[in-house]
Amino acid sequence: DQITGVSVSALQKAAPAPLAPGAPDMPRQPPLPQGQIHNSGQPFKRPAPAKMRVELSPCTRAVNLLIRKPGLIRTVTRQDELAEIRTEGMELLIKVMEIARGCSDASPMELMSRIFATTYGSQLTSLLGRELITPEDGMEHEFREILDKLLTAHKRQRERQALLQNLRQRHAELNLPDSSDQPYDS
Repeated sequence: DQITGVSVSALQKAAPAPLAPGAPDMPRQPPLPQGQIHNSGQPFKRPAPAKMRVELSPCTRAVNLLIRKPGLIRTVTRQDELAEIRTEGMELLIKVMEIARGCSDASPMELMSRIFATTYGSQLTSLLGRELITPEDGMEHEFREILDKLLTAHKRQRERQALLQNLRQRHAELNLPDSSDQPYDS
């Protein structure tokens, strides 16, 4: 009681109900370890744990597409605007774009080897094991769509920041006391 903070009566209430008199006891078998033979004659296998699906960030998805199809770099027209965006994976995307721009006719393996030669190479390791479900003919559309969404979100954020700055400035102007009417606290 003092160790667990649970009273004996609470434990007894939580215990399963006793079997009716004369009911057969159901023997409980311990779980079989991996590899042992079950009564059916088949080896016992534990179910595989469910794989967690981790969604890639838009920048990482764009890097993944660009690595698999380096020619996509030819569709990028606003790289300078993309460089202004501060979001997860953007630094890697900009670096991969710079490398791809220098070798847009390269194969995916050639592009990856150039990226691995930089400090960003270690970040690609996790991408290589990812399955890309975008069909070859849809890669350009998805790549452009990702970049357009990033640029649109960045534009909206800049507009909101400008509006907020403007509102703060107006608010400050309205709340300034007139120096001739207001006494100063000393």
